[in-house]
Amino acid sequence: MFEEIHTPDVEMKPVKRGRPKKADTPEKAEKPPKILKNIKIWSESKQKYWYKAPPEYYREYYHRKKKEVKCEHCGAVITSQLSHHLSGQKCTLIRKLNELKAKIDNISIQTLNLEALD
Repeated sequence: MFEEIHTPDVEMKPVKRGRPKKADTPEKAEKPPKILKNIKIWSESKQKYWYKAPPEYYREYYHRKKKEVKCEHCGAVITSQLSHHLSGQKCTLIRKLNELKAKIDNISIQTLNLEALD
């Protein structure tokens, strides 16, 4: 009645389900080493740790915040730290000279007013 069908011997493997094994997945690229963003420093005077940012941060911050400012006393154009410029010797002398000129002008105006009243 029924004829037998002959097939070559085939080894049956069970079907894999779920996650593939590590050997089956392609290799992932290695992550670069973690770069520390802060340096932990112990403060002897305050007896606690504080974190110092790397120098690159300060360089970037400087270039982001810098502006050109014109000194009102001597007319110099300063990129940053106007307070240091104002305390400098050149600007201090010019500022004092400008103050003296203003006082002399004020005195001359007062003398002209007194002469006009007489």
